[in-house]
Amino acid sequence: MPAMDMPASASRSPSPLPRRTIRAGVERLAAGIDMPRHLHVEAYLTLVLRGHYRQLGYAGRLECAAGDLVLQPSFDCHRDEMLSAGLELLRLPWRRDMSFGGVYRGLDIEAIRRAAERDVREACALAGQALAAATPLAATDDWTDSLAYRLRDGRTRIAALAEEFGLAREALSRGFSRIYGVSPVTFRNELRARRAALLILSSDSRLCDIAADAGFADQAHMTRGVRSLTGLPPASLRASALAR
Repeated sequence: MPAMDMPASASRSPSPLPRRTIRAGVERLAAGIDMPRHLHVEAYLTLVLRGHYRQLGYAGRLECAAGDLVLQPSFDCHRDEMLSAGLELLRLPWRRDMSFGGVYRGLDIEAIRRAAERDVREACALAGQALAAATPLAATDDWTDSLAYRLRDGRTRIAALAEEFGLAREALSRGFSRIYGVSPVTFRNELRARRAALLILSSDSRLCDIAADAGFADQAHMTRGVRSLTGLPPASLRASALAR
């Protein structure tokens, strides 16, 4: 009998994701400090002032080098691999961002850096102007990265993707997990929860409608996924946004 995806309503509650909070300002990382897979609730910008690293997350596999601006969207989960002798990064806060983020190259990040020395808000405004007229670099096109892209819709069955990629489901899962640090099923389920959380925060749609839109089998399963991602059940998450 072929392997089947576990129905959403029957899956186990996901474990909470490790979280990391970024502070505005310059961050320096010594050689050899890789970051295991973790979640950032708030969106932020990274200006790569020195060094080179690789990020693997919802945006795919991103190569980030000196001179790049990296947009990290809201509720983004990724891991980082350092590829140089050290990193110097300038972090800036960013507004809620429903995109998948990406790497932008060729922007005047020196002007943004100088503005940040005077006023973080001025630097963010300057970065926003630059991003509005720019296009992110394409992610790499290894099959695992193509799979990460295909999982974004939150609905495609893993068995169907394995057949499309010409791999046994077990081989597909092992290969993806080796690169991204998580199984395709978990990656897809996190993306469902992310979409639901962002819709909860940005719309007044009924929670049952959001659950269906995000690809969940039912509202109860959405509640488990959103709680794991955000730390709050959907109703509390919406209430917290209204209270700000």
